[in-house]
Amino acid sequence: MGKREAEIRAKKIRILMEDDDEFVDYLEKKTGKVVLGPEGTLWLIDGHHLATALRWRKSRKCSVEVKADWSNLS
Repeated sequence: MGKREAEIRAKKIRILMEDDDEFVDYLEKKTGKVVLGPEGTLWLIDGHHLATALRWRKSRKCSVEVKADWSNLS
């Protein structure tokens, strides 16, 4: 089911990318959840289907919400 979900989103994103405003609106509603890790790394904890679809479409835009800051850990 996971790959199929990403494929469905990738098709929708392809259409949305034709209108930048519409695409940005979509991304603002579909925010991924991340944890800020050591050395500023971002760890995706929710939104992996969307992230995969965006990567397939070579999008350089994404909206995320930082749920925790663990950057002080080693």
